[in-house]
Amino acid sequence: MAFNWLDNFHHDMEKAPNYAEKALAAYRLGMRSGGSIVGVRVEFGPCCVEAAASLQYEKGAIYHPDDAPQLPLADCRLGERCQSVYRPVMAYEVSPEKAAQLKAHAQEREAERKAALRKKRRDSKNS
Repeated sequence: MAFNWLDNFHHDMEKAPNYAEKALAAYRLGMRSGGSIVGVRVEFGPCCVEAAASLQYEKGAIYHPDDAPQLPLADCRLGERCQSVYRPVMAYEVSPEKAAQLKAHAQEREAERKAALRKKRRDSKNS
């Protein structure tokens, strides 16, 4: 693959304290825009295989950004140098049925988020 160097770079780079927040927000925004992103996958580095197993995270599982495990994992022995990274899951990588299911779940999560924001606004007006 022509971009192996980039893949290695992401795995080897030090993670900022807000890595999970920023990466997942970007994927969430991509999903909201109606593009091809249908979820997030975690590529666990060799440093996190045991930690991921103990937390019962499945290799290759597809998560909504709100449900993805926070990286770096708390039990990762490398800490901020954790080799685990988030990767987008594109609609063309899964079956059409699975893509539709993931998009429907994302729409439900977005509706819940909007309802919570409306409630928060109402509560702040009433107080």
